[in-house]
Amino acid sequence: MAHPSLRHTGPLLAAALLAGCAVGPNYRRPETATPEAFRGAAPEGDRSLADVAWWDLYRDERLTGLIHTCLANGFDARIAVARVGQSRAIAAQVHGQLFPGLGYSANADRGRNALLGNPNPSGNGAISDLELFNRQLEGGTASRLDSATAEAAMATSAARIPDLERQIAITENQISVLVGSSPGPIVRGARLSEQSVPPEVPAGLPSALLERRPDVREAEFAAVAANAGIGVTVGGFLPRIGLSAILGGVSPELNSVTSRQARLWSVGAGATGPLFQGGGLHGQYEQAKETWEIAKLQYQQAALNAFGDVANALVTRQKLAQVREEQERAVKAYEEAVKLSSERYSAGKASYYEVIEAQLRLFPSQVALAQTKRSQFTAVVDLYKALGGGWNLKDPEWSGSPSR
Repeated sequence: MAHPSLRHTGPLLAAALLAGCAVGPNYRRPETATPEAFRGAAPEGDRSLADVAWWDLYRDERLTGLIHTCLANGFDARIAVARVGQSRAIAAQVHGQLFPGLGYSANADRGRNALLGNPNPSGNGAISDLELFNRQLEGGTASRLDSATAEAAMATSAARIPDLERQIAITENQISVLVGSSPGPIVRGARLSEQSVPPEVPAGLPSALLERRPDVREAEFAAVAANAGIGVTVGGFLPRIGLSAILGGVSPELNSVTSRQARLWSVGAGATGPLFQGGGLHGQYEQAKETWEIAKLQYQQAALNAFGDVANALVTRQKLAQVREEQERAVKAYEEAVKLSSERYSAGKASYYEVIEAQLRLFPSQVALAQTKRSQFTAVVDLYKALGGGWNLKDPEWSGSPSR
């Protein structure tokens, strides 16, 4: 039969633990100025791009394969997984400190429960301007000035190719390292000019952003901790009951403790508490309240920044579509100008400088259009990140297996 003092230990211990839980204000999520809808977002209801795998929008099997390889073999992903395991172990240690442990000395111990696209020359079989001028020079219908100018123009364009190839090789090496492979070439899917920009993607409700964005959630957890810190300082004003005093002395022999004859007796519950701290405890309390105020403001700031990121990504995607539309019109017009000027030159109705002028306007326009196309694809990724996408995907969706 248990010693009579043990019957009092449980209630006292429970009272001490409950008293520690009762102090301090209850946490409430700080209020944020959450808009009803994102600026620049189409009325798509509560559907959101963040609820799907963004790479599926591109419909590029090679891109999807690279992402899955990166998640499986990439060192960044593997390090992140290890850090998650490390954090869980730390959380288990902290959780274990919430409960008293009994050792041989019967003290209340704390313990542990165990794609960048490259310019693509036209392959339509037409002869180059330089070849045309050389033939005309050989036939006596053109001057050396025309052929020299054409040669200079072609050399100027060709000089850009090695630098573009350098950028491509560096990007391929970066992708290879990212997926956990040695630096090397990357097998591509469709060319940039052949890919279609994803259709209008929904942004969803702004209120859901507070649950998705990791930086917003981190700020809220900091606010939760700061709120709990107020309770800790309040607890400093209260008396503390020593468990060792409650349990009293114990038998010095281990076999006696583990046997039925083990004797535990109470010598009285000892209680200690602050009498005069010179304002130190009150200062700690005020500091905890200001820490909570800072954490609350930081959470509200993080939420507001998140709303701004989404709005910026939406307007960027919207305006890039308009830019691309106008650039496509410009490229078509310049292509027509080059064609007409070449025909006029061949017919002897215009000088070669007319052809050069048309080409000098066409090439930068083509480059700008390619860069805009790339920016449009990047804008989808930026929007996905701004929405906090990917955090609620199921494991089969990350691994590529069908989830439904």
